[in-house]
Amino acid sequence: MLDLIIMLGITVSIVVLVGEPFVRRPRPYPADDPSASVRAGLLLQKDTLYTAIRDLAFDFQTGKVDQQDYVELRQRLEGEAVQVLRLLDASDSGVALDAALEQHISRLRQRPPEVSPVSPPARVWTVAQGCKVKSTTGRPVDNRP
Repeated sequence: MLDLIIMLGITVSIVVLVGEPFVRRPRPYPADDPSASVRAGLLLQKDTLYTAIRDLAFDFQTGKVDQQDYVELRQRLEGEAVQVLRLLDASDSGVALDAALEQHISRLRQRPPEVSPVSPPARVWTVAQGCKVKSTTGRPVDNRP
């Protein structure tokens, strides 16, 4: 009887583990969101431009591209990369949040503190040589029980 219960438990566990992906709802993918696809395109364009700039620098160092063409092409590629980066910053909602936080922090820093600084303790104890404790007044204190 115990063997039957164990085999039934194993069978149910296997059915649940195998069948769970078929029953579960699919999650929405970021590709379904149009703003995510635009952002993905901009990220791909940024990577492509960075690779082109790196390849252009390598070609210039190996002598495949002369200086005049190198300067002209690099300026054009860097200009395109700057435009893509600005578009990425504009599409990122975190940038607006960062700007708002920085503005709030700067306002807080400009205000005078409302709470006075913590005062030092009334008496500071130091441990001197020979386990004698001295107070800030300089008099030894007997610390024996």
